[in-house]
Parts: sequence; structure tokens; C-alpha cells
Amino acid sequence: MNRLPVVFGSFLKWLWPGRRQHGGVLLLFFNAFTGACTFGSTPLRCLFGVMLAGVLSTGCGFAQPMQDDSTQILQHGELLFRRHCNACHSVHREVVGPMLASVTKKRSHAWLIRFISNSEQVIASGDAYARHLSDAYNNQVMPTFSMLSQQDIASILAYIEHESLVQVDETPVHDRITVKSDSSILRGRVLFRDQCSSCHFIHYEGRYAPALGSVSKRLPREWLIPFIQNSQKVVRSGDEYAEALFERYHRRVMVPMNFLTENDITDILNYIAYSSTSMVETVAPEERAHGPGVVTNTAADGEVPDQETRPTFSLQTTSWMLITLFVALTIIAVIGTAFAIKMLRSLWRKD
Repeated sequence: MNRLPVVFGSFLKWLWPGRRQHGGVLLLFFNAFTGACTFGSTPLRCLFGVMLAGVLSTGCGFAQPMQDDSTQILQHGELLFRRHCNACHSVHREVVGPMLASVTKKRSHAWLIRFISNSEQVIASGDAYARHLSDAYNNQVMPTFSMLSQQDIASILAYIEHESLVQVDETPVHDRITVKSDSSILRGRVLFRDQCSSCHFIHYEGRYAPALGSVSKRLPREWLIPFIQNSQKVVRSGDEYAEALFERYHRRVMVPMNFLTENDITDILNYIAYSSTSMVETVAPEERAHGPGVVTNTAADGEVPDQETRPTFSLQTTSWMLITLFVALTIIAVIGTAFAIKMLRSLWRKD
């Protein structure tokens, strides 16, 4: 029995090389179990046997980092997006079809699943949003994706939602607009910077508001102009789309823009339409600015760290180290007490 801990310790070194802290924890439990079998009573042996089995069954969890479900969903969604959507769509740019940034905030998941599965069916049903989208793209037919399950489409939408928050450098788009450009676009750029850019971006989703790319292809300007001038008035009128958008952004009130004329808003929308088709590049994590539109957790120095896949269960955190230490000390105390009682009983019998 005394040789068992040595043999078990050698086995752990072979099984998990370079993970001494995890092997040490298991070895401690095994030594406790050996001591209970040598000196303890039957109940004590059973107790430590169960504890050892529990530790062994979770041993792989201590040593192996695991990807959580959300990471796997995003990876699956990205794969499907590149395979089925990438030819016509981009999250950050209008290509053959509209820009998809913030699309999950603009329509419900149920509606998006129906539309992606069979857009023609939704259009034929008389859905106003779908019909305007079809008209804006000259009735171009989007392929049906009956081969995709609802779970597949949900994974694609999760990927789009994640990518919508990735910061994009919009500076080159602004710089390409010169005094020789269309006067409406030039004026729209100035108005957008002055009145809209504190909350909105065109190519990616801000903290407080959706991405505006392809907005006039999604909604008629007759709807957009009054909404921009006074969104709350449109919400209170019972407009379903406005109400849903208001709820998805936690009932955050958009600042009224009654001072903007219809011509002003038309120029802003022309500028957004121009920018939506422009090539943009995502910003490297170390260059991302700390600003109202950046949703990712930001460090004190303004850097936005990359997201990491962390182990779902690890002894390296302080809390688990303390728990392990507490359990180990408890085991040692119980074994020591049992051994002392055993010795006292034997001495008592001798006397």
C-alpha cells in the first residue's frame, strides 16, 4: 500500500508532462485515499474513494482548455457565411446585396431566418420591408437556401452580429471625397460628421446605434426623413419597425433633428449611399480608438484587446487555488485526526 503513491505519481508525470500543479493535486488526493485505506475505518475509505473518483473524472478539465459553445457557433457561422453568402454580401460593405452590419438589430431573427431560407416567398407575401429591398436592387433574385437548417442560419447571424462590432477605418472614404465630388455627397459628409457621427458609423455598429450602410436600400426615404427628424414621433405612431428598433437598443432615445431640412437629410443619405459601396479595412486591435462607438472592452490606455478562448475550468485562477488548498488542508486534518484516534485506541488497549 505504501508504494502506491509512488507508482501513481510516476503515472501522472507520464500522462501530463509539464503540468505538475495538476498532477500534484491528484497525487495529494491519492495519498489521502491511501492513508484512509491504511488507517481509516470503512466509512472513511468510502468517503475518500468517492472524492478521488470525482477528482480523477474532472482531471482532464483541469488540464485541457476548452472552447465554449459561443466560439464554436461563431466559427461554424463564419464557415457557412464564406461558403454561401460571401459572393454577394459583406458585413462592412455593400456589394451585390446590402451591407449586413447590424442586420440582426434591424430585423428579428425569425424574420431573417424566413428571408434567408426563401426570400421570394417573403416578398410574395406582401412584406413591405422585403418588397422595398427587392425594388431597391432591381428585383434581383436572392438564391434560396433550403439546404441550411435554422440552426445553420442562426450561426450565420451570430457571426454577422459579432463582425458588426469590429471597428472599421472610415477615414479613406472621407478623404476620397474632394471638392470635385458631387455637391450633395460633399455637403452630406459635412452634415454627417457634425450631426450623426457622435453615435453612428456607416460600416460598423456603434455602442448606441446601428450601422447605417445601405440604409436607403432597406427603407424608403419617405420613412427615413421623418424618422431622422423626430424618431420618437414615429415610434409613438405605432410604426412596428421603429418600435422594434427602439426596443432592441434598450429604448435609447435618438436626439431629434427637427432643424435639418428634407434637403439636408437627402444629402446625408446620399453620402451614406456613396460610402456604403466603398472599400474599407478593419482596424488592427492595437490601433482601435477608445470612443463612443467602440463596443469591445477597452483598456485604460485605449487599446482594445483581442478576445481569447479561455479554459472553461482552470485551477490557475485564484479562487480555484484557494478552494483546492482548503480541500487539501481539510483532508490532511481529517486523516491526521483519524490516525491520532487510532493510535490512542491502540495505546488505551495496551494499558
